Amino acid sequence: MGIIINIYCPTIKNLNNILILFYCYHIRSIKAGVDLDMGIQSYNYVSGYKYYIKENGGKHTSELAEQFSKD
Repeated sequence: MGIIINIYCPTIKNLNNILILFYCYHIRSIKAGVDLDMGIQSYNYVSGYKYYIKENGGKHTSELAEQFSKD
């Protein structure tokens, strides 16, 4: 096996920041009345995604995520 290069290995500090950011998106998801999957995708798509989901049924789907990424 070869050596794997360019792999992302977060430090503990970075991991804590990632967890804090996800937690914030999760709390915002709850307040916006949308599902947990939307909170996970908000981490990937930024916080505007929750408003898009709320306007389109309030539940994350792969189809909505794909449409959001195209808009």
